[in-house]
Amino acid sequence: MMAAFFEGNLSAEETMAVIRAIKEDERLREIAEISMAVDEELGLATRRYDLAPLPMQSLAAAANRNRCVQMCEMLIMERLGLNLEQESVVFEAEQNQWLEEQGTKLYNIGRTLEQHGLAVSRLYECNLDDMEKALGRGDEVIAVIDSKELSKTIGENKAHDYLFGLEPNHAVVVLSLDRAADTITIYDPNQNQPSATYPVELFVGAWEDSRYYMITANKADKKEYNPRPIDVDSIELNAELTELKEAIAENAHDIWAARRIAEGWSYGPQRDDEKLQTPCLVHYSELPEEEKEYDRVMAMQTLKLMLKLGYDIVKREDTELYRLLMRQLRNKPETFHCPKCGALSMKHYIFCPKCGKEL
Repeated sequence: MMAAFFEGNLSAEETMAVIRAIKEDERLREIAEISMAVDEELGLATRRYDLAPLPMQSLAAAANRNRCVQMCEMLIMERLGLNLEQESVVFEAEQNQWLEEQGTKLYNIGRTLEQHGLAVSRLYECNLDDMEKALGRGDEVIAVIDSKELSKTIGENKAHDYLFGLEPNHAVVVLSLDRAADTITIYDPNQNQPSATYPVELFVGAWEDSRYYMITANKADKKEYNPRPIDVDSIELNAELTELKEAIAENAHDIWAARRIAEGWSYGPQRDDEKLQTPCLVHYSELPEEEKEYDRVMAMQTLKLMLKLGYDIVKREDTELYRLLMRQLRNKPETFHCPKCGALSMKHYIFCPKCGKEL
């Protein structure tokens, strides 16, 4: 079964059985580590994070009552001359629902910095060169890591990490990167000291779990913006979704046009911002091909991003999954109590009408 597992030839149930066995059995972990090392030597190994969705909704929460993000943001603001009380920063984050009870989702890191006039970029799948360039420009950098990885020695427990270590849970501020000495210095809210220095290799192992996610911030008046959207080139859409490309693009154009008209825009042969006129306020079929392609790309890239974030796009009614869910729904009592707040809910409710919990 181990051999079949590494060939990818097991069912979902068998795969989970092997993963549980590797987790519990030191001998099997050693076999897994050897197998992965051989595959790596032969160039057959898949990067472990390729097996997981982009962790945009993971929580950074490994310090000070789940406030590691706010502590990092406070340090950055202090370094830029903005001194705020911790409680006011935490209150602002809670009020805006950036800071939840369990921590801060990765896509909300940097919201406080934005609120106080800083220009923020959120970047996945970065590398040390990206980090070095950002620091060289004078940007402030927050990296998201797996805090447990920093306490390990280099290369420790690789098999376990490969299968179970995809847990980015902590935000740190990168203070400096010394490529010559192969060291990186960070502010870690978990430690009672202004900075800590680690070997680059150890830090990169911890950083990998967030898909090399970093947030850069600088004063907005620098006017430096180099957009780098999330790379979804490796994601393939099935034939059914691809066939819908034109319909999705047409609807996207109609949404844009309806909003423009509501704002007072009208058709004009040339774009004129003063007169609020644009030549694109026409039926989708009348658009130039390059404008249609813009809508197609936007629509398809959004669908691919959903898949990369770990969501499945499932058509209702004609799938076994949908039929299974409907059978479960029909077998529920008409009413039940929300497991979070106890409010009475109907079986067809998706969210609790009192507390909003997804049911």
